[in-house]
Amino acid sequence: EKARMENPKQIAYLNRPDAAVQTYAETNIKALLNQRVRWAGKTRFNKSRLLGALALLVGLTNLAIALLPLLLWYFPNYWGQILILPALKWSMDAWLIFNSGAFFGTRPRLTDFIGACLFYPYFGTWVFLKGLGMRYSWKERQLQH
Repeated sequence: EKARMENPKQIAYLNRPDAAVQTYAETNIKALLNQRVRWAGKTRFNKSRLLGALALLVGLTNLAIALLPLLLWYFPNYWGQILILPALKWSMDAWLIFNSGAFFGTRPRLTDFIGACLFYPYFGTWVFLKGLGMRYSWKERQLQH
């Protein structure tokens, strides 16, 4: 971000799998949640309005999908309209995940993708809400954004 601010025309994207930064998976769900909350909380300090708007859109979309059972229950006459949101989100997710898999030479499994579609809205909503300023722990320190 600092380099982009100083030399915006000299920053480029290196579109190569061997140039990607890898982060190792956390070993348990609590550590994973705290890691993602830390990442989400950093979004508000980024100067890019586009990135902030995208993060807000993803967070609110996950929240809406997490609330989908309630929406379908309370508005049974609008199933078609209500189900457009998850259909759009999951279509975009599929495009990103399967194209990323091709880029990195991996082959995501359809069953894993379907499981993620069902689980991730709740995980993403939790991360989104915690990232708005709730306390979390990281490397045995108590933090708050």
